[in-house]
Amino acid sequence: MSNTRLIFFLILIIFGVNSCINTGVDSIDIPLRTAIANSSPNSNIDYYVFPSDNDYNNFAPNTDLPYTLDKKKIELGKMLFFETALGAFPVIDQPECYETYSCASCHLPEFAFTPGSAQAIADGGVGYGQYRYKNNDYADNQPDAQGARPLSLINVSYVKNTLWAGVSGGESLNTGTESLWEDHTTNNYTELTELNHLGYPGIETQNIENINIHRFKFDEEFLTNNGYQEYFDEAFGENYVEENLELAFSFAISAYLRSIYAQDAPFQKYLKDETTDALTLDQKKGALLFFGKAGCAKCHNAPNLGGYSFHAIGTKDLYQEHPTSIRTSADDFRNMGRAGFTGESSQMNAFKVPQLYNTADYATYFHGSSKYSLEEVLNYKLSAVSENENVSQLSPSFTPVSLTAEEKANLLDFLENGLYDPNLATKHTPAFILSGNCYPNNDEFSISLQGCN
Repeated sequence: MSNTRLIFFLILIIFGVNSCINTGVDSIDIPLRTAIANSSPNSNIDYYVFPSDNDYNNFAPNTDLPYTLDKKKIELGKMLFFETALGAFPVIDQPECYETYSCASCHLPEFAFTPGSAQAIADGGVGYGQYRYKNNDYADNQPDAQGARPLSLINVSYVKNTLWAGVSGGESLNTGTESLWEDHTTNNYTELTELNHLGYPGIETQNIENINIHRFKFDEEFLTNNGYQEYFDEAFGENYVEENLELAFSFAISAYLRSIYAQDAPFQKYLKDETTDALTLDQKKGALLFFGKAGCAKCHNAPNLGGYSFHAIGTKDLYQEHPTSIRTSADDFRNMGRAGFTGESSQMNAFKVPQLYNTADYATYFHGSSKYSLEEVLNYKLSAVSENENVSQLSPSFTPVSLTAEEKANLLDFLENGLYDPNLATKHTPAFILSGNCYPNNDEFSISLQGCN
């Protein structure tokens, strides 16, 4: 090679290096992007990319919806999700209990659409977030209280079958379980699984039954008195609600839920290559561990970094970690995980793999609210030692992983910050609800905590 060509070649190299430095490209980017692509079922990094805002045609990925998803339905569902006027069938028929709760009582945006407290309480609860408790006028068996901490609703469009046991929806994980849907001998969820025969996806199926489960009043009187009839006519067409009351409720709520994506998380920007420095170098190192050495992506392999499988990892049940919790005990079928639906001993205490975006906002973690920070969660997962004496059979995927202190810090940084969308809560909270009530809770204690007038 001549001296002139050698000098020219060196200039190109130097220019290229400087370009990489100026655009934030790190030496880790190629192996990281390769690891991400290799972990996807189609060997493509785009598998993990969320749809953009207002990309309604892609808000229900790989799912045939029984309705057309559009802005009017989403905005209607957003108001309904926070509407406390729906809470018109409290167990205790007293004015102070009437219209005090909503769907969002148990799925608060600022807590990444989880309760904000160890146990979720709708009807029969007073207070907001971490300060929500049982109403003293209610007996312990009366509140609408959940025996397992509700899952986040972020990126829920990627969830084919809902709840920790994955019971709602006849497709995907529930294909082949048709004989169980009405079988009361093994299936503890028949009020939900009977609806799987309708052929709707899991989200839409569950929201049909939620009207009854959560003591909501959704009828023509509610629509007329609170001004929602006009909004339904615009979203679904005139007379649709009259003919399909429960479906209209479900489809409006479900449309809203399918719009909740953590699009502004740094990892999403990195995947879209909007800027290669969307993630810090430490977060990239953490991501490489997630998709590589730490083995997280073996289970957290859905686009929302949740999963389509069930695993027993031996975390405590709600009654164990929180003895004062109500309507749950050692006999609660929800402690059984997937086996509470299928009756299969191999699925005992096995729970669905949850999504991982904005988990830094959670107040508690796991189905039993047994951990209180992401660092605790990470340490538990890495040690892979059961904390529940009643769980005798652990998932073969739950095995110890050895990381250095620096590696743990990088992985935690990726989970806490790389997967965090700072705009999510604001973007998905309505500016108002039609009833004019305080929302998402309307009891006196909540009103004072929320600063609602």
